[in-house]
Amino acid sequence: MKVVRLIPVLMALFFASCGKEASVEKKEAPEDSTENKDGLLTRFVTKYNGGSDSLVYTFQYDNNKRLKIFNMSGPDNDHKYIIEQSYRYYRNASGLVERYVEYATAVINNIRYEDSAVYHLHLNGGKYDYAIREVLDLPGPVIKDSVIYGYDANGRIINVHALRYEGSAWTEFQKALYNYDVKGNITQVTLTFDDPDDPPQVITAQYSDKSAAADFGNEILLNGLFAPELCGPNSLLGLDNPEGPDKYSFSYEYNSSGKPVKGTQTDLLNGGTAQLYYYYQ
Repeated sequence: MKVVRLIPVLMALFFASCGKEASVEKKEAPEDSTENKDGLLTRFVTKYNGGSDSLVYTFQYDNNKRLKIFNMSGPDNDHKYIIEQSYRYYRNASGLVERYVEYATAVINNIRYEDSAVYHLHLNGGKYDYAIREVLDLPGPVIKDSVIYGYDANGRIINVHALRYEGSAWTEFQKALYNYDVKGNITQVTLTFDDPDDPPQVITAQYSDKSAAADFGNEILLNGLFAPELCGPNSLLGLDNPEGPDKYSFSYEYNSSGKPVKGTQTDLLNGGTAQLYYYYQ
């Protein structure tokens, strides 16, 4: 079974292009989200092609309003098959994540692929110091990696390094570096993989002064994910990924609490727009 490279897959789902054909949304979302209660983000839907095609994100929380489960469903970056992903957080008595589990499934040519990874997190002074990641790679043995986290003076994750033990030495095979603005938004992420012929991927983002739909902080970065709409205080206005190439702008309508309820994503390179809907509990 092929191991899904989860970091690039995640970014592809958040910022896929508008050229898809078949709907992947299992349940039709209401067209108007302006009447939702202010509070925790529970659902985020991106609709393409006049609403016939959608990407769906759902969020579940524990009794203390901390993120518990994060699900995503949508096409792969080439729009050939559907990927469903689930991310689950298991916390200790202090509320810190001690185990983090990723699941990914895809149906390709009528064959269902399933992959998973488990992060066993080591805490040091209330911060995530490192994790041992176990990746299921059937029919072979479980692959074990070491994932190391670095922080800035404000306690924000600025680098995620993934190391794999091969032969008699540890080798770095994935790396994510984050730059923040003064408000705590990630303005640039640099992604490096183990292929020497694959240059670093640099993605930049711009933000408004309005509130984001959700800010999960360091916990959304534990696997090197870049989700600018979920890990900073302000709404995303622009995204530029020259490697794609992808370039988008975003505009929003807000509720009385200043959170986005509707939005438009515009593809600045290929044309076309997508409609964004946010739902709160």
